[in-house]
Amino acid sequence: MNRLCLPGATLGSGLSLHLAGEEAHYILRVLRLRKGDGIFIFDGAGNEYEAVLETAERGSAFLRLGRAVKRNTEPLVRISLAQALPRGDKMDLIIQKCTEIGVAEILPFSSARGIPRVKEITQAGRLSRWRRIACEAAEQSHRVFIPEVAEITALDQIAESIGSYDLSLVAWEDSIEPLKTVWGRINRGAHSILLVVGPEGGFTIEEIELLRSYGALDISLGSRILRTETAGMVLAALTVYEMDS
Repeated sequence: MNRLCLPGATLGSGLSLHLAGEEAHYILRVLRLRKGDGIFIFDGAGNEYEAVLETAERGSAFLRLGRAVKRNTEPLVRISLAQALPRGDKMDLIIQKCTEIGVAEILPFSSARGIPRVKEITQAGRLSRWRRIACEAAEQSHRVFIPEVAEITALDQIAESIGSYDLSLVAWEDSIEPLKTVWGRINRGAHSILLVVGPEGGFTIEEIELLRSYGALDISLGSRILRTETAGMVLAALTVYEMDS
């Protein structure tokens, strides 16, 4: 059965929902639901309910919520991905796929060899698109939580936040520490993990030293150099696999 995310909506068994605009268009024109058809509604904050389309008129859809649905689709550990701003629309792909993998938070940041910090008006437009992509990816992957996509920040602010995580790993092509050996000695009781991925040009040594100074571990993902849009997905997937095992 199809799913629809309504961030911030008040959900509960027996409640009636009135959808209009894009949401009604999606229900009636894209999914082509008819009276009596079912759909799952979730708020992106962990709540999900079965719903039935009761009536549809003049671009509006009226749904009745039924029983609550419990899904066990979230990783056992909370993963945050700090991703250097890539060129073009690569961030769209990163957000979509990392949402599917199970990342809980995405922190875009500017860096020395990446694209410069974007203008405020451009950032607002990008954030709106990125958050919509995260919502759609959560619908598709049957997640009940939508990852938070934070405002674009600077690397030094990412570094200053390292102490709030149980473990922080930095993917760096020049690291001599294979990820596999790190897993062999870390605290398996970690509840929050920060993953940091650099831009197309990689991190400078000064940036690596900054992250190290706050307690991050730099790791290697192997002998092959991955693109920035690939590295985050690979590191997130390996982290979910390792910590859920």
